[in-house]
Amino acid sequence: MDLNRKLAYDILFQIESKNMYSNIAINNALAEKKNIKAAFIRELVYGTLEQKMYLEFVAGTLVKGRLKDIQRPARIIIKMALYQMIFMDGIEAYGAVNEAVELSKKVIKSRTNLINAALRAYDDNVESIDKKLKDIKSKDPIRYLSIIYSFEQYIVRWIIRDFGEERVEDILKALNRKPSIFIRTNLIKTNKNELEAILCEEGFEVENVCNSETALKVKGSFLMESDAYKKGLFSIQDKASQKLIDILDPKEGEYILDMCCAPGGKSFAAAERMNNSGSILSRDIYENKLNIMDLEKKRLGLENVTTQLWNAEELDYSLEGKFNKVICDVPCSGFGVISKKPEIKYKKAEEDIKKLPDKQLQILKNASKYLDKNGALIYSTCTINSEENHQVVKKFLDDEKGFVLEDEILFMPDKEDIDGFYIAKIKREGEL
Repeated sequence: MDLNRKLAYDILFQIESKNMYSNIAINNALAEKKNIKAAFIRELVYGTLEQKMYLEFVAGTLVKGRLKDIQRPARIIIKMALYQMIFMDGIEAYGAVNEAVELSKKVIKSRTNLINAALRAYDDNVESIDKKLKDIKSKDPIRYLSIIYSFEQYIVRWIIRDFGEERVEDILKALNRKPSIFIRTNLIKTNKNELEAILCEEGFEVENVCNSETALKVKGSFLMESDAYKKGLFSIQDKASQKLIDILDPKEGEYILDMCCAPGGKSFAAAERMNNSGSILSRDIYENKLNIMDLEKKRLGLENVTTQLWNAEELDYSLEGKFNKVICDVPCSGFGVISKKPEIKYKKAEEDIKKLPDKQLQILKNASKYLDKNGALIYSTCTINSEENHQVVKKFLDDEKGFVLEDEILFMPDKEDIDGFYIAKIKREGEL
């Protein structure tokens, strides 16, 4: 039995059974493992998740009876093997099948024959699978897109609603692609040109991101084990989040509040721009994440960030009118970062997501209360859902007087190599 496939299976089982985020489950599993093929494991885990609904459709045509009646371990093993057979270059079908059978003997002996028979039937059923998909496409295009790109149907409908039928497939493809890695230069310790040279010396492939003082695109393995990372010269952060800090434009000596700060990237980016001056109060409802932020502050050499436990939905009257700027990066559906967290595609609670705008509006209204005269705030989400973005901001501006929208931008992953991300800059005008 291949230990790399066994570890990939263990990670997928954790994600499905415990509803863990894939990036957390993978990082935890790989953290202390040696003599493993980390890149292979990541591709197998992320790929099986990204293609989940398509793989389940294929598997459903190959097994006897209903796929959902088969135990979870067997379903995961079948999907893993099919992903290798259909999508992974350099892996022979017979090898994937044999490894799946050996893995099944280890984790679920009673279903070994079923798994073997289903996988060996794939080649003989390719044409019938394609025919079924063509029939579905002609009768129910939404279901077809849902299967081919592995998205819940309501997400497909929402994308069509906001961006049109002619663009939906480009967006679905972009959300499924392998994400690039961007880093943020720690301006307290270095600059972008110096950091690029240091990382190249360590063997990484580095590409400059134009129109950014801090962003670099990096390729290479074990980036967070590099000397540059350990010395706090950079942090991993998408260029959309770095653009948020550009728009916020933090100045030395300012007082800034970060309402929903964890995991802390935006607080730290602002602190670095402020050259360790002024003060940033970083609040969140998760104490364990705040503790991790306190450790990260030390790595980055930051002294102007204070973490504090607080629920952003509750107004803190003691802080009204106290801050020059506020970062209001609210909890959201996360549809813009599906490439990094593919399990988001399978959220079935459509009604729960529809409740988010009310929560987001309340946090935004609270954020506005903390601004001083002529202060500015950033409202942002990592989603492309209009109901959580422009519509929330419009409702706020309709309800609250004395505020003006200065800037608004929606980054779309089908237009450039970036997370789906919404940013609105709102400024207070006049007296408190």
